[in-house]
Amino acid sequence: MSTHNPTGNASTSDGSDPYSRSLETYLQALRTDAVLARLIETYIPTSVVTPLGPADALDTVLGASRLVLVGPPGSGKTTVLRVATGTLARGEQSHAGTGTVPVYVDLAGAREGEGVEDIVARALADRRDDTPARLRSGTPSVLLIDNLDLATDVYLLEGLELLLKAGGRAGPAVVLACREGDWPAYRSWFEDVTTAELQPLSPAAVIEAINRSLPEPTAAAAERWLARDRALASAVRSPLALSAFLAAVRDRPPDRWRRAQVLDALLDAVLAGIPATERQAYRASLSDVALDSLGQGRLVEVDTVAMGLGVTRDDMIRTGAVVAHGSALAFVEPLLAQHCAASRLADRAAIDPRRLAERLGDLSDPTRADTLVHVYHLAPDPVAFLMALLPLGGGPELAARLEGVKYRYEQAAMYHDSLEDLAGYNLGEALLYALVLLLIG
Repeated sequence: MSTHNPTGNASTSDGSDPYSRSLETYLQALRTDAVLARLIETYIPTSVVTPLGPADALDTVLGASRLVLVGPPGSGKTTVLRVATGTLARGEQSHAGTGTVPVYVDLAGAREGEGVEDIVARALADRRDDTPARLRSGTPSVLLIDNLDLATDVYLLEGLELLLKAGGRAGPAVVLACREGDWPAYRSWFEDVTTAELQPLSPAAVIEAINRSLPEPTAAAAERWLARDRALASAVRSPLALSAFLAAVRDRPPDRWRRAQVLDALLDAVLAGIPATERQAYRASLSDVALDSLGQGRLVEVDTVAMGLGVTRDDMIRTGAVVAHGSALAFVEPLLAQHCAASRLADRAAIDPRRLAERLGDLSDPTRADTLVHVYHLAPDPVAFLMALLPLGGGPELAARLEGVKYRYEQAAMYHDSLEDLAGYNLGEALLYALVLLLIG
């Protein structure tokens, strides 16, 4: 005797259908995903501002029937969506009291001409024709859709609009994530949808993350460093920058920590989505833009054709390193602009450090001093660059600022029983210690 199956799926001998089994396989894959588990384990609580006031970002996403999560590059949009996906898949929290099938969708992977249902089907790794229909007809689900700012196809946008209109009622709950700079261009599609604006990490959250991620002595040293370096402390309130900071300090002794290492790790994270063969071109183009901005303020007019850059303005914006302000660009993190500029200048320092030091002498403080100090950290021959600084006006004071050398010397003394132990350091470092100690008494 045949059994009627309204979904059109053939039942198996145990009474289950292939679609149900594929969903369970999908959920099990999420539960056992090591990368997702690590992301959940290391997640740093982030706050949002909603029309009702401040709230926890993850709780807001988990409880939403339709929502747009808005924030600048590196603010944690993707992390919040992925942690929500893992949390729901594990059954640690259900959505609206139901057994939930969460689906994370990255529109960066959308193919030309695809609609929402096509992208969701691929995300589920289920090529069955009835997958989209089952989702529409009431399978408990939450769609967490990332990178709305990459959606340009009208067919795709119309599908998203319909999903949001029905969100949580006749269809799945839907949460979109969009860069704040691009949100005004998409707002008209989703005018009546609640927005939640991601906020920088609180200083307390930063300290908590440091103590949770690092051994106690390293965490204490990291706290002292951030207490001294206010610009870096401000930068690491971005989740992406904080991750770069932790990666840079985790496996190095404190006397070897450099701000440049943190910013290089941040640049690597920013460019992680770029093919490895193209990253050097992106680094070079960002460095040229940063160099062009020195002395001009935060905004810089960029004509990639006139500058002869191998990477377009839009390409650079897509990385999240810079954002558009009209026809101008601005680095999302000012310290990253300084780092990119210093990287380019360090190459020149290897050729003629004195001439470079003289040319940078025209910059106003504190830009001049900060840039010179940063170039020193990256210079192939830091001692030669230091000696080139000394004849400049304020040169000795600049030399004394390099990396807070007196503090570094005191830190080194904590790790070594005698001055003879310093012989293990690079000769240039030892000469620098001696010279700066003379300068600052």
